[in-house]
Amino acid sequence: MTQIPSKDEILAWISDNPTLSSKRDIAKAFGIKGADRIELKRILRELLARYVPRELWDGPKRGFTFPLHDFLAGDGHALVHRHVLNGRWLARGLLRPDVVRRHARQYMAGDRHSMFRVWALVVLGAWLDAHEDLT
Repeated sequence: MTQIPSKDEILAWISDNPTLSSKRDIAKAFGIKGADRIELKRILRELLARYVPRELWDGPKRGFTFPLHDFLAGDGHALVHRHVLNGRWLARGLLRPDVVRRHARQYMAGDRHSMFRVWALVVLGAWLDAHEDLT
């Protein structure tokens, strides 16, 4: 069983490693595994309560919905045009351009069932256009 670090040791480590302050990072740094992670979580909650009002963090989890349709449809579907319909990557032959463009046009015509597929194509197209040297 690994010895759980003190609150002061944890705070010192967080101060020295501000970009690695998740529970996972702290557990790894101190060699904490298995059930001992539960005790670490308890300590971290106590530390959090010192600095942040409990009502801000001690409640039920809440979801967050990103307005993907508004994002994709914004500015006249500019992202879809730029990265899917007119993406330079389509000439590389990785996917069939006619099928890719058909999905984009269907979405732009109001078919929301293809929204996530088109989002994946926007992300893929943006990445491939930014990394033309890789294919």
